[in-house]
Amino acid sequence: MKLCILVIASHSKEYDELIHLWRSIKYPDWIKIFFVLAEHDSSELISVSGDTILVRGKDCICPGILYKTRAAMEYLLANEEFDYLLRSNLSSFFNAESLLEFLKDMPRRNAMFGELVFESFLSGSGYIMTPDVIQRFLDWDYSEEVNPMKMNDDEIVGKFMMLHDIPRFTWNMERATSLKDENAIQIRCHVPRKTIGLNGLESIKTYASPEHFKEQVDRYNRRFL
Repeated sequence: MKLCILVIASHSKEYDELIHLWRSIKYPDWIKIFFVLAEHDSSELISVSGDTILVRGKDCICPGILYKTRAAMEYLLANEEFDYLLRSNLSSFFNAESLLEFLKDMPRRNAMFGELVFESFLSGSGYIMTPDVIQRFLDWDYSEEVNPMKMNDDEIVGKFMMLHDIPRFTWNMERATSLKDENAIQIRCHVPRKTIGLNGLESIKTYASPEHFKEQVDRYNRRFL
């Protein structure tokens, strides 16, 4: 089995640290990792250097992540051989052995995998598509169904999944801050922080945690010492 992991990335102090940590994971040979970033003034529509795919465009949540995802998927479908593509964010850690055990008897066509949210879409923190589903997603004219300026990319992918009746298989995601099973397929490494909005009201949002991600990487890599 071959798995490509496509990691949605951006540049900041925390994100650059997470990219470095991803590159330090001692994953087996059947896993290949790519990072996709966007730059508004890139000289080419898409360029590739090593494990990095650079897409010309605005680096934003809506519609930036959707555009980055589709452009990178199109490149990987044309240039890599794989059975599954895992689209992840920077702060989700995946245990390769648990993922292999989950996928070994799963279909390699017409299927999607991930943590189900509200029965209508798979969490954008990490979901898997088979190559034929990726092609159908790229062929889909989403502009007739959704407004990418107002919907998150995982909601749009969920809309595609529901409209095309794609079979879905789910796993339970663990959170690093309340971890019960360190061998879980997916461990989301976020921490809550208080923020003050423009209206002066306080709210709590979650942010990527390089510290928690490093804990998972170190624990995983110790198996190979």
